[in-house]
Amino acid sequence: MGVCLLAILGSLIAYAATGMHAYTRFRDKQIEATNAETGLSDLFADAAEQTDEPEAVESVNAIGLLPSGPGAASISVVSISGPAVVVIGLVWWLGKRKKTGSPEAAS
Repeated sequence: MGVCLLAILGSLIAYAATGMHAYTRFRDKQIEATNAETGLSDLFADAAEQTDEPEAVESVNAIGLLPSGPGAASISVVSISGPAVVVIGLVWWLGKRKKTGSPEAAS
């Protein structure tokens, strides 16, 4: 049961430490390359003068509440804590059932 509690605590700490995102994400090299390019405003040189630079899309490593896909992106708070909660519940239920089903508890 201690291992399950440790898994739950660890997943919540990782979630908080990586920015508390809804979905698990990993750095995307294409997004980082697009953010690094500064010549995007040249694409629209014929359009009206634009003074604001486009906002950079965030590319971070984050353990989210929910998984965002297969493979490494399936790691999330739910995928780690969910089975641990089920095991804790099962241990509690079986322990309670064992106590109420024993002859000593009936007297």
